[in-house]
Amino acid sequence: MLIKILLIILGIIAVVFFFGLTIFIHEFGHFIAGKLLGLKAPIFSIGFGPSLLKKKIGDTEFRISLIPLGGYVSLPELDPTGMELIQGDSDQKTEELKPAIWWKRIIVAFAGPLGNIILAVVLAFIISACPRYSNIPEQVRITSSGYVVGYVDEESAAAEAGIRAGDIIHEVNGRKVVDYNDFVQEVHLGSLDGYATVCLSNLYDSAEACLRVPVEMPEGQKYYSVKGIKQAANLVIGSVITNSPAAMAGFKEKDYLVECNGVRLLSSEQLSSCINNTDGEINATVFRDGEFINLKVTPKYDENEQRKIIGISYGYAVDFVRPWDRYRKPIDQLKGDAGSIFRILDSLFTPKTKGEASRTASALGGPISIFTVMWFNIASGFVSFLAFIRFLNINLAILNLLPIPILDGGHIIFALWRGIFGRELPAKVITIVCNLFAALLICFFVFVSFNDVLNLTRIFGGKSDEEKAEEKPVAEETVVEESEKKAQLLDGEYEIVTEEETISEQAITE
Repeated sequence: MLIKILLIILGIIAVVFFFGLTIFIHEFGHFIAGKLLGLKAPIFSIGFGPSLLKKKIGDTEFRISLIPLGGYVSLPELDPTGMELIQGDSDQKTEELKPAIWWKRIIVAFAGPLGNIILAVVLAFIISACPRYSNIPEQVRITSSGYVVGYVDEESAAAEAGIRAGDIIHEVNGRKVVDYNDFVQEVHLGSLDGYATVCLSNLYDSAEACLRVPVEMPEGQKYYSVKGIKQAANLVIGSVITNSPAAMAGFKEKDYLVECNGVRLLSSEQLSSCINNTDGEINATVFRDGEFINLKVTPKYDENEQRKIIGISYGYAVDFVRPWDRYRKPIDQLKGDAGSIFRILDSLFTPKTKGEASRTASALGGPISIFTVMWFNIASGFVSFLAFIRFLNINLAILNLLPIPILDGGHIIFALWRGIFGRELPAKVITIVCNLFAALLICFFVFVSFNDVLNLTRIFGGKSDEEKAEEKPVAEETVVEESEKKAQLLDGEYEIVTEEETISEQAITE
């Protein structure tokens, strides 16, 4: 118990430190560029609002302020209007200074995002040097450039549309799909007419097609999805029943079930179908201790189950990768981060269909999501945590360069106006516009925080018995209590991720 408490404390310290580092690097970029260009910087603050701690070094007062949702550097020659609504108390009076020359203001404004980009690049190289950890051996991992369908309910609309087990979905609504994360995001954001157009090829026969598949929002879920399909997953034996056909055939715990009668297994339903539809002996392939082993087993009919069984219980092994942790080459990491953010911005500001912007807004996350995701990533692995910090820094850099007053991009626009037209915008106009957008920013924080609470309640709230049952490994020999218990041991070994979590993580914004 003491070790767990210490780990929680260390995790909290790490989250606070790295989030603070992200803010510090951004503001330090502004600060150091301003000082090098001869600008005055009377205040450097981590956080907004009233100061909790402060110390003056040289001409600058360094602060830690009450509201830990960002930070700022007071640069009167860059921002002569102040923006007290954002910066909080102004107990330190500074002399009134004329705006700096326009090109200096552009450099200083850009230096903050540049600091975040530099930190992201450093983290990308560190991550590239770290091997990706996976519980699933490379030889049996289901890898493909797309979303691999493991099972399709025969009575579902997806089956009627033509989706089959083994389909590799490469595009959804004209947008490239690299993995599960992309598939979930594009189905939710782009399927505004009740259908998703998916382009795919099949793992088994290489057949290609583009299909229109119905999407819907299941009861109790906030995101649209294709109902009746399941992501492909490896099957791992949880236990083998003593004296069962499987035991006598040589199956063992922790074997990976790879093939049944020569067909690559992508789901438990495929295995059950293979067992029940085979007369006589089954040819199975398992992966054990680094090698593939061929086994032959003859199922027996179980009167209680009313089906054929071989006497094993098994669980799913899904090699789920977070959106920000799927690449190892530094350039691919940075391109992936930027691509995810631009996808969200594209949906918000240039929606292609009616309702796309509202769906995107409903999926946005804010400060609560950021801290929660940071916590879960450091709990699941330090490399994944560093990858999220990298993603957060690219996120912060891009968003701050948007041409919005009070953001760095807004300051760049004001400076360009001075450089192009030879005069400043009226101070009163700038003050009104900046304070208006500051108020809108506060409203936006309230909105995304409300979204955070709803999403976290949905993810961590109580689940129905049916939902809980779906998350447990599937036990073939359900009448044997011991087998069920052993099968459940796989719960802690592999990660189960919901569509809600995926959407929220991809749509986090600062």
